[in-house]
Amino acid sequence: RFEDPEEFMRNFSMFTKSLPVIVAAQMAAFFAVGVYRGVWRHFGMMDTIVVARGVFFGAAAALIVIIGGFHFFAYSRTVFAIYAVLLLIAVTLSRASFRLVGEFMQRQRHAGRRVVVYGAGDGAGLAVRELSATGADTRIVGFIDDDPRKAGIRVMGYPVLGGYSALAVLINSASIESIVVSARTMTPERLHNLEMMCSEHSVELSRLRVRLEPLVEAAQPPKPSSVHLRQVSP
Repeated sequence: RFEDPEEFMRNFSMFTKSLPVIVAAQMAAFFAVGVYRGVWRHFGMMDTIVVARGVFFGAAAALIVIIGGFHFFAYSRTVFAIYAVLLLIAVTLSRASFRLVGEFMQRQRHAGRRVVVYGAGDGAGLAVRELSATGADTRIVGFIDDDPRKAGIRVMGYPVLGGYSALAVLINSASIESIVVSARTMTPERLHNLEMMCSEHSVELSRLRVRLEPLVEAAQPPKPSSVHLRQVSP
């Protein structure tokens, strides 16, 4: 920000005096918006928004305190904008690094059971996360999907290898050891053929199902009692 060394030296004393205020304001803002309550290995887009809110409120609070409390009216306002951008990038990368490193190590694994996920739709991400979170010795090879438009694309970093015919080639060539069906809908005939093929080649077949199981039924509201009016002759 300061191209002139003399200008930098004039502002350096203000930087040192205001540093504790900035740190305290930023930590208080992070605590208020809930940055410290997040789980780092589950860092996502909503966590990034929370961090951005904390950075904004912290920078705004520090600016108000420095100008109003210390009367540093010559303090560069641009420095706060640069500070907010750099802090947002640093905090986001530091939080996301835990998840990125874990996923990178998982994808670089060359040992373990070779698994193919059948279905590259909405359940694909859940299947990948479940396979990664179980701690099992598995290695995801890719996806199989019956939609020909998805062939060749990548879902969550893994390739869509093709349709049912491509899966048959993988099974017959002993290239995979396990199949996880994440597709929500599959015809009984297709599922039966897949079961027979996996049984013939000793390939493990499992299906991912997510459903809500009620443990306590909600009490039904009582029906309003009916009131009958009967006319009585005088």
